Amino acid sequence: MNKQDRLIREVEEIERAIAAATPGPWQKGSQERMDCVIGRSENERVVDGCGCCGSPVIGEEDINLIVNAPAWLAKLCAALKEQTAPSRTRPLRMDEVEVTVEILPEDVDYRGSMASGDDAVDHEVEEWIAKELRAGNQAAWCILKVTASWRGWKGVDCLGCCSYSCEEDARAAALDEYGMPENALRELNDGIMTSAFALGNLEVSS
Repeated sequence: MNKQDRLIREVEEIERAIAAATPGPWQKGSQERMDCVIGRSENERVVDGCGCCGSPVIGEEDINLIVNAPAWLAKLCAALKEQTAPSRTRPLRMDEVEVTVEILPEDVDYRGSMASGDDAVDHEVEEWIAKELRAGNQAAWCILKVTASWRGWKGVDCLGCCSYSCEEDARAAALDEYGMPENALRELNDGIMTSAFALGNLEVSS
């Protein structure tokens, strides 16, 4: 059981205790028959010794806490439930999503983008890219786009200024070398969680 599920169960346990307790509103009482009434409801009361027979005297701060505890706990439980309800949406695993790779044209000019530190090598690479693009090899200078999809939700990760000898190499790199599927899955899960919180705000109160 993770921390969120444990918190949800603890909130539910407190709510059951509140429902089983004497209903309010509670008020501070007064001394009756040598007993000090510290709380009162419609049909029951909480009493404690006034100190005359060895039982402890309950101070004003303690009385205030006990009297207000049911209402405070109810408000706290409501707030915690509002915050933890979306956490019931667990993150998707990689084997639950569809992962696709796209090889897109790169708008950044490849000329001047090489940075090997050797001008001759950079010029040679640029000439190779130009030749490959003319031959129809889009992967020679491209953007890699990986998308993780699940029931209409999508997460995307992109990497630009890439150069490969063929589309197969580009797709393999996108899937295996840069952690792009994991990044796309993370964005997908973040989007779903954001939607869950937003939808929670539309929940109709009973």
